[in-house]
Amino acid sequence: MLLNIAIGLLTTALMLIPGIAVALTWRPEPSNDDTPLHHILMALGWSFGMVPFLAFTIVLFTEVPLEPIITLGVAAAVTTFAGSTWWNTHQKTLPTQLTQGWTSARWVLLASLTIGLVYFLKYDRSVFFLESCIHRVVMQTLQLTDNPIDILASNADDQRLGNTAVISSFVTLFRGLGFRVLYGFVGFIIALGGYLLGRRCTGSNLWGWFVLVSLPLNPYVAKIPLLDENLLTLGFASLCLPFFLRGRTPWWHVGAMFGLVVMMRHVAILSGPAILWAVWRSKGNRLKNFGASFAAFNLVTIVGHIHHIVALGSPLKFESFGQIPTFPHRLLGEYSGLLQWPLGPELVRTPWNPLPTFLMWPVYLADHLGLVLFAAMLIGAVAALRSRKDEGVFWLLWWVLPYIALSLQENWDVPNKMGVIYILFHTFIIWAAMGLHHAAQYRRTWGTGLVVMAFLSGIAIQTLSEHQIPDDKRYYAAWTGEREEDPDYVRSELTRVLDIAPWPDFGRMGTASRVFHPQKLSGLARDLRAPEIDQKGTPYGWFPGEATDPNAGSIVLEIDFSRRLFDRESPFIQPVDAAPDIDLSVPGPARVVPNLTVDWSPRPMTVLLSKGQAQVTGISLIFESWGDDKERRDYLHERYHRGLQMVLGWPANELRHAEPISLNSNRLRIRVPAGPFSLIESVNNAGQNYLYWHMSVEPTGSFSLEGPQRVFHN
Repeated sequence: MLLNIAIGLLTTALMLIPGIAVALTWRPEPSNDDTPLHHILMALGWSFGMVPFLAFTIVLFTEVPLEPIITLGVAAAVTTFAGSTWWNTHQKTLPTQLTQGWTSARWVLLASLTIGLVYFLKYDRSVFFLESCIHRVVMQTLQLTDNPIDILASNADDQRLGNTAVISSFVTLFRGLGFRVLYGFVGFIIALGGYLLGRRCTGSNLWGWFVLVSLPLNPYVAKIPLLDENLLTLGFASLCLPFFLRGRTPWWHVGAMFGLVVMMRHVAILSGPAILWAVWRSKGNRLKNFGASFAAFNLVTIVGHIHHIVALGSPLKFESFGQIPTFPHRLLGEYSGLLQWPLGPELVRTPWNPLPTFLMWPVYLADHLGLVLFAAMLIGAVAALRSRKDEGVFWLLWWVLPYIALSLQENWDVPNKMGVIYILFHTFIIWAAMGLHHAAQYRRTWGTGLVVMAFLSGIAIQTLSEHQIPDDKRYYAAWTGEREEDPDYVRSELTRVLDIAPWPDFGRMGTASRVFHPQKLSGLARDLRAPEIDQKGTPYGWFPGEATDPNAGSIVLEIDFSRRLFDRESPFIQPVDAAPDIDLSVPGPARVVPNLTVDWSPRPMTVLLSKGQAQVTGISLIFESWGDDKERRDYLHERYHRGLQMVLGWPANELRHAEPISLNSNRLRIRVPAGPFSLIESVNNAGQNYLYWHMSVEPTGSFSLEGPQRVFHN
């Protein structure tokens, strides 16, 4: 373990060298509030952003596997070029900003590193899925798969290449710990960049500390249990946003880093007007500043343009383009997507979502942040424009176009799509800081306004329960055969999201995973001892090493399907002293209980069960008619095999070979061995929207069922 820790620390030190060399070449004019922090951000952006991106670009065009020597070779080349520039041009002297201000900067760095450590420790291996788009493309980049593909010319996984570029180097350098290390790094840079943004926008160190803590640790952001593209974009945007608001800005660095952000989330390009505003308000030659940033931006994003042309046929087509058939839209004509009114024919909402997307965003924000912070955001947007016009306009431009574009999309059923709003979270927390700052300074005006706005926001949000907005019927044409929504589920979801407290609701952090669990520490210890890259999956919700123990005993459980599960007050799983319908405590094939009739679903329900003595005993409920002919099994396999790989740990073709078991009752009795047990209901398969219950069966036969939680994956 100590050897692996030492290797990790040495690797980190080596990767820091090129960033330090680049940062030494930037010589801004001294100012009264100078600290080393901006230079540190630049160093981190190059060491852990641009160097991995350049290494990925090499393997993307050469089709060789990404090896540590390639990433470290790029690091050496960047170090040589930047180091020689510093040596020859700046007479080996340090920038003024690196010779002073360390007293205050060290506490900011220590606090940011602490938050990075929190992220490192809270990384949740139990929800890690080998078949996620992020993991699959990274494995393709490292060529650790049996069926390598040409990433440049294919679009098999809809993965934006900026994410793959950064993650791949972390994985090849840190091996199995790479995902966790990058997750911790993201928490660190969100905090560090947040401090500089908060200090700049409020003019106060105190509110800089507020943003340092609130940006990475608010319940909306902190609930993400592992790396996803939205969190990565939030993190790497934190490495360039503080530079936009400086009087003297390294525009070549800003352009390159913004290019990397756009490569991670393409919709971030709509924040471009904010950059144009920053260039316009910058000191020095505006044309030169624009040229430097624009050239660097295009040098990075040209990789994405080439990929779009080669894989999709046009630079204006994106990775998810074409997943949905064309539908008629106002102004756009036939368009491949499900856009909201006024571009769509009528005001609708995505099935299973209680509100349209443009209303879900503010309600989700209020639900997680609380009414006080939500109201502070609203008045803070006004306060920023009135007290600091340049910054106020910048944040308004950074927010407005992406928010409109995201709000018009109504096919957002995938749970992590509600997280795309993370790319705008700097704006929300800065506005909240500005609102609270003004309320504290001017209590009679802004303080009163904060209280009134919180009160009015609460009333306005509650009135949403009175409006009946129809679900989008186009959705069922786009995803043929998808389960129709349950009105009771939608009402329950509406009640849940409208249950808004005055303060941040950290209980929302546990909606997708177990935030605190002893297995996180024991799993970390295992990873440190042997940080191999994952090649074998674990069923959702369980950590590597957690498994059933057939020798420790078994019990018979009766599952009652007579009423729907998600809002049951009485237990629907009970131990019984009776013969089982299916015995999963002994070796056996995967089974299927087909076509159960239940009163709470117009469709028949099919129960899919794990193999006997599986690593995790599991049951998955899908609402499809079962058929034993090859055509029907192929259809079901195509629709459900990836979800079953995730929640049951099934091999890819397991559904084709599952053994049907007839049952003439809506009560199923199964014998299960001691150890982990999962039950998953497919709410909306097209959106990978699943409800998840879990328990650990003790050798004594006792257990405690927990759930439902909403399955999250990246």
